[in-house]
Amino acid sequence: MHKLTSILLILFAGGSLVRGIHEFTEIGILPGIREITLPLIPSSTTVIGDLFKTVFGITQQMSLLQSSVYIL
Repeated sequence: MHKLTSILLILFAGGSLVRGIHEFTEIGILPGIREITLPLIPSSTTVIGDLFKTVFGITQQMSLLQSSVYIL
Protein backbone atom coordinates (compact mmCIF):
# COMPACT_ATOMS: atom_id res chain seq x y z
CA MET A 1 0.00 0.00 0.00
CA HIS A 2 2.89 2.35 0.79
CA LYS A 3 4.35 1.89 -2.71
CA LEU A 4 1.00 2.62 -4.37
CA THR A 5 0.61 5.81 -2.36
CA SER A 6 4.12 6.89 -3.30
CA ILE A 7 3.50 6.24 -7.00
CA LEU A 8 0.22 8.18 -6.94
CA LEU A 9 1.91 11.08 -5.16
CA ILE A 10 4.64 11.19 -7.82
CA LEU A 11 2.00 11.14 -10.60
CA PHE A 12 0.03 13.97 -8.94
CA ALA A 13 3.20 16.06 -8.59
CA GLY A 14 4.12 15.39 -12.22
CA GLY A 15 0.64 16.49 -13.29
CA SER A 16 0.94 19.74 -11.37
CA LEU A 17 4.34 20.41 -12.91
CA VAL A 18 3.07 19.70 -16.43
CA ARG A 19 0.06 21.99 -15.93
CA GLY A 20 2.42 24.74 -14.76
CA ILE A 21 4.60 24.26 -17.83
CA HIS A 22 1.50 24.48 -20.01
CA GLU A 23 0.51 27.79 -18.41
CA PHE A 24 4.02 29.25 -18.81
CA THR A 25 3.99 28.15 -22.46
CA GLU A 26 0.63 29.85 -23.04
CA ILE A 27 1.87 33.21 -21.74
CA GLY A 28 5.15 32.95 -23.68
CA ILE A 29 7.69 32.40 -20.91
CA LEU A 30 8.57 28.88 -22.10
CA PRO A 31 8.84 27.90 -25.77
CA GLY A 32 5.98 25.97 -27.30
CA ILE A 33 7.99 23.05 -28.60
CA ARG A 34 6.25 20.76 -31.09
CA GLU A 35 2.92 19.20 -30.12
CA ILE A 36 2.77 15.41 -30.02
CA THR A 37 -0.25 13.14 -29.98
CA LEU A 38 -0.49 10.31 -27.47
CA PRO A 39 -3.03 7.95 -29.05
CA LEU A 40 -3.20 5.59 -26.04
CA ILE A 41 -4.58 8.36 -23.81
CA PRO A 42 -8.38 8.70 -24.04
CA SER A 43 -9.80 11.97 -25.38
CA SER A 44 -10.58 14.60 -22.73
CA THR A 45 -14.19 14.56 -23.93
CA THR A 46 -14.61 11.13 -22.30
CA VAL A 47 -14.93 10.56 -18.55
CA ILE A 48 -11.68 8.62 -18.29
CA GLY A 49 -9.82 11.15 -20.46
CA ASP A 50 -11.12 14.00 -18.32
CA LEU A 51 -10.00 12.10 -15.20
CA PHE A 52 -6.50 11.68 -16.66
CA LYS A 53 -6.38 15.39 -17.50
CA THR A 54 -7.66 16.56 -14.11
CA VAL A 55 -5.79 14.20 -11.82
CA PHE A 56 -2.55 13.47 -13.67
CA GLY A 57 -2.29 16.34 -16.17
CA ILE A 58 -2.02 13.98 -19.14
CA THR A 59 -3.87 14.76 -22.37
CA GLN A 60 -3.75 13.42 -25.92
CA GLN A 61 -2.12 16.62 -27.18
CA MET A 62 0.96 17.55 -25.17
CA SER A 63 4.01 19.56 -26.12
CA LEU A 64 7.32 17.78 -26.32
CA LEU A 65 8.51 19.79 -23.31
CA GLN A 66 5.50 18.75 -21.19
CA SER A 67 5.79 15.06 -22.03
CA SER A 68 9.55 15.10 -21.43
CA VAL A 69 9.16 16.69 -18.01
CA TYR A 70 6.39 14.27 -17.08
CA ILE A 71 8.53 11.27 -18.02
CA LEU A 72 11.47 12.60 -16.02
